[in-house]
Amino acid sequence: MISSLYVHIPFCDHICSYCDFCKVFYNEKQSDKYIEVLLDELGSLNINNKLKTIYIGGGSPSSLKANQLEKLLKSLQLLLDEECEFSIEVNPENVDEEKIKTFLSKQVEIDVIQEIIIFEAPNIPVTMCVKTEEDFWFITINEHPDDEKYVYRGT
Repeated sequence: MISSLYVHIPFCDHICSYCDFCKVFYNEKQSDKYIEVLLDELGSLNINNKLKTIYIGGGSPSSLKANQLEKLLKSLQLLLDEECEFSIEVNPENVDEEKIKTFLSKQVEIDVIQEIIIFEAPNIPVTMCVKTEEDFWFITINEHPDDEKYVYRGT
């Protein structure tokens, strides 16, 4: 009996030299086909029980377009038990309000938005992500004191 599922989304907007995971540059046509084949393969597994955990990693799953995420998450959501963990990795560089709303509408836990978390990666400013009851905030802090902070707020 299968109780957990890892879904690998190999697409990235840019390839990081330090990452050893299977990845390719994002291409909309290629990613559409990948999702189609992935969902066909999942269907062929004949999963007859509800899953306790689904984790979507990569690459950068958030490099997918919102409509692609909607299709993927909607299909995966059908496999979940009511008491489950449904998580996705996101890259703060390619998450926008539309994608966040897609995640939240499918009750997906978004790794970088659960609490205040600080990200530090090469060539990326420090980003704090904060989730409150009704809002989410991305606060990017630039390295230079003369640069303004960029605050993105969604409701």
